[in-house]
Amino acid sequence: MNSNRWIIADDFGFIEANDLVMLNLCSLKKIDGVSIFPKYISESHARSLMLLRKSHNIKLGLHFNLTLDDYKNCSITREKLLIRSIFNSIDKDFISREFNLQLKTFKEKFSHDPDFIDGHEHVHAFPRITKIICKILYINKYKGFVRYVGSNSKRVFWRSIKYNFFLKFITLEILALNQKKILQQYKLLFNHSFDGLIPSNSSDKLLEILKEIYNSKNEESTLVMCHPGMHSQTSKNSFFTSKDREIEKNFLIKKQHNP
Repeated sequence: MNSNRWIIADDFGFIEANDLVMLNLCSLKKIDGVSIFPKYISESHARSLMLLRKSHNIKLGLHFNLTLDDYKNCSITREKLLIRSIFNSIDKDFISREFNLQLKTFKEKFSHDPDFIDGHEHVHAFPRITKIICKILYINKYKGFVRYVGSNSKRVFWRSIKYNFFLKFITLEILALNQKKILQQYKLLFNHSFDGLIPSNSSDKLLEILKEIYNSKNEESTLVMCHPGMHSQTSKNSFFTSKDREIEKNFLIKKQHNP
């Protein structure tokens, strides 16, 4: 695994076609690991990942989910969850139970702790939620790392303006201020910086954006999140089967990556 930049694909377990793409990228050593929905992943794909972890040293993370239900339907939008977390109107007991359940499910399927913790739609960094998670990890003496959502990068700032995703960028930067304080309070490991943000419906500019992400001289301990997969025009969930995912898959296959 690259000590300066880690490339992690997320949403593993949601759609089989995307999972097969990510397994192939791991085998080709084009990515350093995957972030997994523990409730959704199939047993066969869990076995394949365990073998790749042993043979290729890939990292297997917990993709903590609060916005999708057990049937993969939206239970709450990230915007509504963020607002509730800001105004302290979330059910803290539910958050705690759900994180413990997903952590337990991960351990049952992989027989070890996640190598890292992150969140679907960055929910693990939301106010109050990040403290609940960090406290549980601290109590469990967790030795892996947590994905920090701050970029600490002027390059990402200017990219967010150039490609019109400044609101997404600045939201994460604000969340990162509180998240970092909590991570340090509970003495948890985390990446120095985060990269990989792209605007919605960015197919016409995506290749240009990806070249900037992967050609930039990232600072030490940068974690890049990617979203490779297969495009499907028949799926009802365009977020997981968008054209962008196939573009990103083809880009990663072609690019040089030295783990």
